[in-house]
Amino acid sequence: MSQLGARRGVCILQGFAEEEAAKALILLDAIRCPASFADKFTNLVKQIDQHVGKGIYARYYGTSPGDMTEVKRIVDSERKGFYREGEYGEFILPNQIKANRESMLYVSYVRNDDGTRGWHAPRAPFEFEGRIYPATIRVLDALHAAGVFEVEALKVFRDYWQELPFADVGTDPQSAALDTLVNWTKLTDLNFGMLKRLDQQNLLLPTATVEHQNTIIRELLFPLYPFDLNITRNFRDLPPPDSPYSY
Repeated sequence: MSQLGARRGVCILQGFAEEEAAKALILLDAIRCPASFADKFTNLVKQIDQHVGKGIYARYYGTSPGDMTEVKRIVDSERKGFYREGEYGEFILPNQIKANRESMLYVSYVRNDDGTRGWHAPRAPFEFEGRIYPATIRVLDALHAAGVFEVEALKVFRDYWQELPFADVGTDPQSAALDTLVNWTKLTDLNFGMLKRLDQQNLLLPTATVEHQNTIIRELLFPLYPFDLNITRNFRDLPPPDSPYSY
């Protein structure tokens, strides 16, 4: 379709594919969530039918956070209902995930700042190249090849990760005990340990190539169950725009 020039059609299908992949990653994080975190489990599963929550997963898996503090920064940025943009912050724009999705799918009737009104036709986003095989789908493909989605393997996956609770440490990583913090290097070790445990129980499928295993080790990210993924209603809390005369 892309070669035929059906750019918007490709983007719509791509967006749907990434949303479906996000659903699977939400469920995997729900499996990783310790049983004692019942409220976080419930809140996470509710994101399966929330476009912003799924969009956060799709964007999050395109990043490389070093620790849970960076994960929180990414999540909080992506779930903002509104944000300021422009040289002095003079423009207020809606949540990017929601706005980009709607502008691609729907015709909108809008009122402009000058009071005029008009129709906005659906459009394809500019950032198209390189998204055909994004990290969400790449990680799921690797997990499938490794056999993680088989029932017995999922039980091992669950038991392994529920022994390792993750927490929202806020903006100050020093507020948590240092021995409980997991950075990216330790996370890759944990991912390797998960594959090793599956292999020890003869549950790692031979279809898992070295590339598949490396993808799981390096790209299966920190779980998001510790965080609120709901869109914020922060319009009234936005700071005022900067004054050009303050520079």
